[in-house]
Amino acid sequence: MALFLARERLKVGLVAPAASAPAPDVRAYALNARSRSLLEQLRFLTISANNFCNSYMGGGADKRPKEGKTPMSIDEGTGVLLQETADITISGNNFGGLSSAAVWTEGKCHRLLVSGNIVTDCGRKLDKGRPLLDLEGAEDSIAKDNILPANP
Repeated sequence: MALFLARERLKVGLVAPAASAPAPDVRAYALNARSRSLLEQLRFLTISANNFCNSYMGGGADKRPKEGKTPMSIDEGTGVLLQETADITISGNNFGGLSSAAVWTEGKCHRLLVSGNIVTDCGRKLDKGRPLLDLEGAEDSIAKDNILPANP
């Protein structure tokens, strides 16, 4: 899907969750009006074969610091937020080093399938016990056959 949008000269990005502590909301919405219009015309969307992660480069090195002078300079990886949507498949992705859940919903969502993903070291800023694949409240939806940590 990202390649299709790029071919149409549209920009694609990730959305970060709002900070739990009072702070400026620095979320960047991934879709401009043209991108959103295009997606609304599609009957379904598949998010597959992606790597959602922070800026860890291996060998104990991060590209960005864990703390920074501005919110955008902080090493903050997030997963996929689904808001008021339907007919979405999320499959075959790797989620690692995220402060958020790998996948979560807001508002009325239905007909979601989250399957065959690998989830490691996610939910760093979530309350203990929160699911890393959170489809709570989504109707006619399922999360199955994902590889999750034994004790998130």
